[in-house]
Amino acid sequence: MSHKSIVFEMGILVGIAFVGALLFNHLRPHGLVLWEGVKAAQEAPASISAVPGKNGTVESTVSFESAQVLFRSGQALFVDARVPEHYQQGHISGAVSLLLDRIDETINAFLSDHGGATVIVTYCSGVYCPDAAHLAALLKDFGYSRVTVFRGGMEQWQKEGLPVE
Repeated sequence: MSHKSIVFEMGILVGIAFVGALLFNHLRPHGLVLWEGVKAAQEAPASISAVPGKNGTVESTVSFESAQVLFRSGQALFVDARVPEHYQQGHISGAVSLLLDRIDETINAFLSDHGGATVIVTYCSGVYCPDAAHLAALLKDFGYSRVTVFRGGMEQWQKEGLPVE
């Protein structure tokens, strides 16, 4: 085998592995947000808007300014999608924790406690965290129609000096 042939075959194998990894990530329920999360956070207008989500769904996002208005008016329930340790270290004031990994165990209590919530804003760590979008999709599946994602998450909330507990 010639040197060029080996390099060519290695290039093909690396390409196949890369495409396979991207496909695997796209199909995972909690796949990493590679591009759309950054783009959505940068382009989100100053109100609630719909952006293309994973697998062709429409994901509703809320800008920082609109999240702030919803928070100050008390018109929305903020739902933290982060792990319990991060929630306990600090969360948006008044927010409740709802874990993706335990949604089947906790959804009935959540529905009982917050069944009348008119607007739900989900959030997690920040722009690169996909959990808030996944949680929003699940809440829509459970019958909530006005669910939106605050992509800036806890990182932007704290950076802007807004209330945490």
